[in-house]
Amino acid sequence: MIVRHTVLPNKHYDELEAATGKLEIGSQTFFYHVYFYQGVLIDTGPPRARAHINRFVEDKKPDKAFLTHYHEDHSGNASYLHRNNHLKVSCGEKTASILKQGFALPLYRKVIWGKDMKPFTPHSLHDTYIDHREGRLLLIPSPGHSEDHYSLYDPKRKWLFAGDLFLAKRLRYGMREDSVPQMIQSLQTVLQYNIDTVFCGHAGIVKQGKDALQAKLNFLLDLSNQTLTLKRKGYNARRITEKLFSKSILMKWVSANEFSPHHLVNSILKRD
Repeated sequence: MIVRHTVLPNKHYDELEAATGKLEIGSQTFFYHVYFYQGVLIDTGPPRARAHINRFVEDKKPDKAFLTHYHEDHSGNASYLHRNNHLKVSCGEKTASILKQGFALPLYRKVIWGKDMKPFTPHSLHDTYIDHREGRLLLIPSPGHSEDHYSLYDPKRKWLFAGDLFLAKRLRYGMREDSVPQMIQSLQTVLQYNIDTVFCGHAGIVKQGKDALQAKLNFLLDLSNQTLTLKRKGYNARRITEKLFSKSILMKWVSANEFSPHHLVNSILKRD
């Protein structure tokens, strides 16, 4: 399949700037956002957007980068930027371990995001914050989408850089490692902070961010309740998925079941 990459105009929000683009395959569109804020590059985008992100980095000249998690659409250019632009790349301990070893990609993710990623050793942060030019961002462990996931919070501006914690108010698909129970816990954790705006790796800049995060939490709680109710009625995972996600079929087929609502349902049943 042919993947079409379109570079979109940079987004500006107060002192923040974001490199933005989209990848299209068939009828599916995938957006990415790489944020530059007070000298910190937050995530590095997918390998397929390498030329775009490299231009952005050369223009903005960040002091450092932080990776919210290891997935290739967020860490995909980290090794390249570290090697060719001498950019200091930091992340959580689990993320650093994965990137040092390298990781296998399902075929559909190679096709969509690209696959040119070399293992490297980023700086593993053990602090609860990362400094920027005018202060610091708090590092909040927020597993669920992946075990190593972090969100970053600016208490001064009440901004949350959410990586893939948000994505949307309602989910139609999940990945094999997604854990709805962990997502619920992580959303409950970040919602304890005073949040105005959320900066998502895919949905972009989300104003009234706390309301959006609460809406996703409500959706996941409802999904969990419905899933467990159907289980008590004798439904198995396949029938529960068909009943609750009857229209979420295309990406399941395209990704050979790697990207499917079944993984969301299954993660709930495993924890019951």
